[in-house]
Amino acid sequence: MSRRRLPNLNALRAFEAASRLESFTHAADELAVTHAAISRHIRGLEAELGLALFHRTGRGVTATEAGRALADGVGAGLDRMVEAVTQLRGEAAAAVLRVSVEPALASRWLIPRLGRFQAAHPKVEVEIDPTPSLARFGVDRVDVALRYGAGGWRDAVVRELLPVRSFPVCTPAVAARLHSPADLANVPLIHDETPKAWGDWLAAAGVGDRVDGDRGARYLDTALAMDAAAAGLGVALGDTVISPPDLHSGRLVRPFAAEVGGLAYHVLWPHGAPETGPIKAFCDWVRAEAAAFLEHPASERTQIRCSKSLK
Repeated sequence: MSRRRLPNLNALRAFEAASRLESFTHAADELAVTHAAISRHIRGLEAELGLALFHRTGRGVTATEAGRALADGVGAGLDRMVEAVTQLRGEAAAAVLRVSVEPALASRWLIPRLGRFQAAHPKVEVEIDPTPSLARFGVDRVDVALRYGAGGWRDAVVRELLPVRSFPVCTPAVAARLHSPADLANVPLIHDETPKAWGDWLAAAGVGDRVDGDRGARYLDTALAMDAAAAGLGVALGDTVISPPDLHSGRLVRPFAAEVGGLAYHVLWPHGAPETGPIKAFCDWVRAEAAAFLEHPASERTQIRCSKSLK
């Protein structure tokens, strides 16, 4: 590989600063050298290149056409050097990544998988903020958010992670009392923070005119709604992402096979987030985890075994 033939690097730094600031004096202040040193570097650089790089005026300097071309190239090179050094410094030190996530998704889906991210990125310290509130990038101390809904949030980059299908869940004892969806009129309904969710499912099951979907206790977290159902307090709406652990353990069962969809969990990050570093690493990882989860879903036989005996 041939040697790089470059002028003195200190001279290039002095030239870039003087061109950007349009002042030898300000360049000297930025680089912590004397005005004479800046002038000497510029004179030497112009002599080496055989070109005038500045127009000298009484109030400062402005770059010539040749000077502007050189300044663009030198500035871009210095920017890349700063970016590379910043990245290396970031990788050398532990970084804190703050993730805002709905509590149910955190406890039942994210945390059981988080060890794989920590093993792959041991210098990234993940701080989980379990909250149903929508993160405000630039205002809250949040780097990444996982949110449930239809998407369309405009203040961030949004990527769908996990499409969700919802269905009733309850204890086996409660399920034994349910022989058709119309029997839900005789047991308490348990609501989470999703409005009209029960109304949508009852309509899809064909009993929206026979079962009041607005009655019942309300819990502002899906995980608490699942716990209430597991305590035998009624029937809650589970889904294909949050409910599998409870279904596999037998703590909850599905009394009916009918499902409704349309919403999803999404990952969000701020516009302009770095294309390297902890934010990208986490978003790439969580999207890969979601893809693996969708490729190998939980056993459908386990999830709907109760419905087969009650249909």
